[in-house]
Amino acid sequence: MKITKEELLKIAHMSNLEIHEQEIAPLLKQIDDVLGYAQRVKDLAAQHSDVLVQDNDNANVFRSDVVDCYAVDRIVQEFPDRQDRFIVVPAVLENTK
Repeated sequence: MKITKEELLKIAHMSNLEIHEQEIAPLLKQIDDVLGYAQRVKDLAAQHSDVLVQDNDNANVFRSDVVDCYAVDRIVQEFPDRQDRFIVVPAVLENTK
């Protein structure tokens, strides 16, 4: 799959990107490489899709969601830092005030 210079410039314009003339050729090559790789992946997936469908051991199984009930008090007791029925964890955000 090839992308044209005009398509590249249109995408750049829509993305509000400025592309200099000397950047166009390398960008076209990079985009063509990426699109070529994506096409290869798509082709390989199409070749092997029948294998995935026939593999019943690894097939997706749809089942209803089941809510498991846990003894919260027992779980909280397993943590070294706790307060009442809550687990105490270190702060991950600093006060920005």
